[in-house]
Amino acid sequence: KPPAPMTMCTVFPAQQIIHAIWEALGTADPSRACAGWGMNAYPLSSAVGYDGRVSTMYHWAGASGGGAVDGRDGFPQVGPLCAFGALILPNAEMSEQLYPVRVRRQELRMDGAGAGKFRGGSGAHYVADIMLPSEIAFRAEAVKKAWAYGTNGGDIGTTSTVTLTPADGETYDAPTYGVIDIEPSRLDVISGGGGGWGDPLDRDPEWVLRDVFDEIISVGSARDTYGVVLDAAGTAIDAGRTEDWRRALRDARQEEFTG
Repeated sequence: KPPAPMTMCTVFPAQQIIHAIWEALGTADPSRACAGWGMNAYPLSSAVGYDGRVSTMYHWAGASGGGAVDGRDGFPQVGPLCAFGALILPNAEMSEQLYPVRVRRQELRMDGAGAGKFRGGSGAHYVADIMLPSEIAFRAEAVKKAWAYGTNGGDIGTTSTVTLTPADGETYDAPTYGVIDIEPSRLDVISGGGGGWGDPLDRDPEWVLRDVFDEIISVGSARDTYGVVLDAAGTAIDAGRTEDWRRALRDARQEEFTG
C-alpha cells in the first residue's frame, strides 16, 4: 500500500545484479565473459488520446545497446537486460497509429558502441513529437553514468542523453527520475551503447570499414580507436598504413604503461 515503492524496483536493480554476476564469472573465465549492456533511459508518456481513451506509451525505441561476447558484437539496440533480448521493439508506424506521437527519427547512433575486437551495440537516436498534453515518467540512470563495462580489453559503452523541447519553449534536460506534466513537446533520446570485448586494435579491419559504411563508427574513430586507416574517400582500407599505425598505437600504449 502507499507509500511503499511499486515501480522502478525490479528492472534496473536486476541489471546491476546480472552485471555483478557476469563480472565475477568473467574474472574466473575471461574467455566466456560478457561485456555490460547499456542501461536504458527511455521514458513513458500517458495521455488522453484522440479517441478519448487514456494510453501509456513506452518509448522503447530509445533503448540502449547490448554488450559484446567473444565472436559476436553486441545487439545494436535491445530492451532491458532482464529480458535477455526477448523484448521486441515496435516500429515507428505502429507507434504512430496507437499513440498521439509522430516519430521524427529512429536510427542507430554513431560512435556510441564500446570499442573492442567485438564491439558493443551502438544504441540509438530517437526523436518523437508528443502531440498532446501528457504525463511523462522518467527512469534514466544512463544519463548519469556509463554502466556498460568492457571486458578483456574492450571499452566501456557511452552514456545517454534525454531532452524535452516544448512546442513553444526552450530545450531542457529531462530529470533522471520523476513524473511531470508536459505540454506538446519533442522528446529526444540518444541511448547508450554496449561494452566491447577484446582489444579494439584486434578488430578485423573489414568489419571496421563496414561499420564506417553503416555510420556506426566515424572515420576518426576508425583511425584513432581501431587503428584502421582509410583512403582519402573513406571507402577502402589502406592496409600498409593500417599495419604501421596499429603498431605505433600499441607501442605508445606500452610506453605509457611502463613509463
